[in-house]
This record gives sequence, C-alpha cells and structure tokens, in this order.
Amino acid sequence: MVYISAWVGVARGASGEGRGQGATGVYTRRVRRFAALLLLLGCVDPDLVDGPIDNDVPGQGDTEDEQATEDSGLTPEAATPDSAAPDVPSEERAPDPDAEPPTDTQEPSDRVPPADVTAPDTRAPDTAVPDTARPDTARPDTAAPDTAPPMDVSMGDPCARLMGLYCGDRLGLASDLLIRCSGSLAIERHCRGRCLRMGDGGEDACPCPDGDGVYCGEPAGLDANRLYDCRGGRYTARSLCAGRCTVVAGAGADRCAACPSGNGLYCGGPLGADANVLYHCMDGVLSERQRCGSRCQVNPPGVPDACGGCPMGDGTYCGGSVGMDANTLYRCAGGTFTMLSRCPSTCVGAGASGSCMGTGMGLSCSNVQWWNVRLTYGPYRLTNGGIMWWDTDLAVAAGSRVQLRHDSRLVAESVQAWGWQPRFMDLTTGQLFQFLHLTPSARYTTTVGMTYPAGTVVGLSGGATADTGYPRYSTGAHLCVETVAEWRTAFPMGMDACR
Repeated sequence: MVYISAWVGVARGASGEGRGQGATGVYTRRVRRFAALLLLLGCVDPDLVDGPIDNDVPGQGDTEDEQATEDSGLTPEAATPDSAAPDVPSEERAPDPDAEPPTDTQEPSDRVPPADVTAPDTRAPDTAVPDTARPDTARPDTAAPDTAPPMDVSMGDPCARLMGLYCGDRLGLASDLLIRCSGSLAIERHCRGRCLRMGDGGEDACPCPDGDGVYCGEPAGLDANRLYDCRGGRYTARSLCAGRCTVVAGAGADRCAACPSGNGLYCGGPLGADANVLYHCMDGVLSERQRCGSRCQVNPPGVPDACGGCPMGDGTYCGGSVGMDANTLYRCAGGTFTMLSRCPSTCVGAGASGSCMGTGMGLSCSNVQWWNVRLTYGPYRLTNGGIMWWDTDLAVAAGSRVQLRHDSRLVAESVQAWGWQPRFMDLTTGQLFQFLHLTPSARYTTTVGMTYPAGTVVGLSGGATADTGYPRYSTGAHLCVETVAEWRTAFPMGMDACR
C-alpha cells in the first residue's frame, strides 16, 4: 500500500504539468492514467485521494505531436528526426531525472491501452453526452433535404458548352428549375411543378401554370401587355392588351383590361405598345390600324387619336428607317404608309427617297464575304436551342453588313441576351445555320418561312455592345456563325462572283 500510495502522490503532483513538456509530459500522463486504473481496480485506498487523479482524457488538450508520440509508444526523442537533436554521443548527454528506468521502458503486454482507460465519472447521472463518434447515429435536424444539391462549382459549370433553356435535372440540379445556358448558368424560372423536357428539338419549358389555357405573359417572363395561349408549356402570342393584362386565378381566366376611354382609336405609346402605330381598341384588345409616318398624335379623351405627317414629307421609305421591315419599300402619304414592294436584295436610301438595290441575282461586292474571313475562335461544339452546333467566330468589324451566300429560307428569329439570332436553311447546300450577336435594331430579314435571295443583307454584325452580348457573352466585335455540319462542310472557302 505504501508503494501504491507513492504512485498516487506522484500522479497527483504531476497533474497538469506535463503538457507539451516532451518526455516528461508523456511520462507523467502515463503515471496518472495507471494510477486511475489502480483506483478503479480497488488497489488504492480512496481516502488517499481528495479529487480525481486523471482528468486528462487521451487526445484532449494534447498537441498533435504529443498525441502522435504517445500513440506510437515512442519518446519524443525517438520520434524526432535526427536534424532536430544535437549531434552528441548518447553517453555525453545529461541524464533525464524524470525518465523511466531502462527496465520499465518496455510496457507489459497485459497493460490496458491508454485509449481504453476511463477516468472516474464525476458527472451527474442524467447528463447526456451526444454520440459524435458513431457515423450511423442519425440526426434528423441535419438530414439532407430531398432536393437536388446545389451545383458544385469545383466540378465545372454544366452550361460551359450549352446555349438555350434546359430543365435543371438535365444538369444535375432541381427538377423544378428552368436554367438558361449561355456559356454560363443562370436560373430562368422556378416552375410550378416539374420542368418539361422537350424532345422535338425545342427548348425545355415550365408547364402551364394551371394547365393549358390563356395566360398573361408577365408570370411567364413574357410581355406583360399580352395574352398568350399556353399548350404543353409553350406560349403563343394571342392578343395585345390596352395596358396591362389582368391575371385571374384558373386556366383561361386571364384577360385584358378595358380600353381607357371606351372602344376606339388609340396611339400605342400611352398603352405600352408601339408609339408610332395607331391601334383600334375593342374590349381591351388592340389591333393595328396603321403605322404612322412620323408620330402618332394623342388627342384629349373622347377624340380619336390619329397619325401625324410623314417623317420627311410624302415619298418612298425603306422600312428599316421607320421601324418596319428593312427589306421592304413603302410609300408614305399624309402620314400613312402602304407597302410598295419587297426588295429582292436590300432596300437603300435615306429619308423619302428609298429604293431597292440589286436584282437578287447575286452577291454585292461591297459587302464582306464572311466565309473567307479569318477565324478568331473555334470551331467548337455547343448546344443552343436544343440543337448541337459547331460555333465559329470570325474577324468581322462591328456594323458590317452581313449578306447571305446563297438563297436561304428564314426558319426562326429571336432576340436573345447576346443579340439578334436569325436561323436559315441554305437552299443550295441544305445546311442549317444561324448568326449570333447581330444588332437587334437592324433586323432586316424577319419574315419566317420566306426565302431570301443570295446577297440579301440579313443585318449588321455586333459583339461590342451590350445589346449584342458584350461583355458577358462576347469579348468584342466579331461575327458568330453556328452550323449543324462542321464549319468547312457548311461553308467551304472560296471567292464567289459578286456585283
């Protein structure tokens, strides 16, 4: 008992003085833990102890080096690289007064490992300690929600080579998200229900809010002043409203607000429509009566609005200069426009002296033959509008007139965040292609289904302005052409005859 009491005294005296002290710290902790074991086994008189012998739980408060050293069974000297100790022969080193005798350096094989030695439990019996060591311990408050996880940007942007609208579950995101891809990812809309995957080459879409029916455009991110027919998630413009469209609960219940001063003629500006168009309003629905030559004259309530005079007097005008089809020639008389003819190539001329240029028999030598121009980027593969394209960027200056190489039929056209995007079918080669980053205010070919002859100026190139995608979708002026076939298959190099 005297021998054991001495060990208890050593343990109590050494408590709290061994942390970070090299071999001494390791030694004193081992002594305290061994004394705790003796106390648990009843080998020590509890009267000799007036407090817990060992409150030093293995691994708590130790530095990483101390814990690693203790777990390895080595003294710090043995675990330290040779470079950390002076190069002195062992017989010349000063003896360590706290070191264990050589005969005790090898621990008995039946000794309980330190990790299994438990200090006396001095806590109140009803104190619960959460089990953080068992990975199978469920914690309802931290359970993963039943939704797709957020995109891990470290895995790369799933939209890096896609363009258009995609359901989130195509990209590893939530199934009720509609995502716009344009070289980067952006949430277009949170759908009411599961996003619809379109398998016909069209873009994915959210379902109709309350089933197929008539809806105002604003909730769907469309024109707030229009009524749309929604069928299977796809919207088709139906009516232009005199003011805002009124949203009513239920499919097919939305409607246009009433005409401001009853049914009659109204200029479009005060109604949120085209300010240079005179409309007839009937029960809140607008229909175009005529396009004004200069400005529409707004009259006092009770007096029908009317068109003013022609912008520069009576004469012939190219549609582009007055906000109409740029390849159409119009006559203006008394403020009212009537169509004279569609130009076979391009309408030219300023003011009241417009005329059609070219005969539609070939290319214009004054316009760039872009298929022979130096490439600045690509070709590379991406998806745009549900179609896989070869995307090619060409060194074409902003504002250049972009002409068709061959007779081509306009398949679709839309204004996107990266500019105007007309899509054509080349009737000579049978290749589908489209232009990107064209100037939205210079849309010269807009009649879908119409065949435009070779040499027709489609529009003006861009890439250097915000409305043509700069700086988010474009780094500067260029012409972007996307083709379904490989670039040189769709447009082989070669100088074509021109006039």
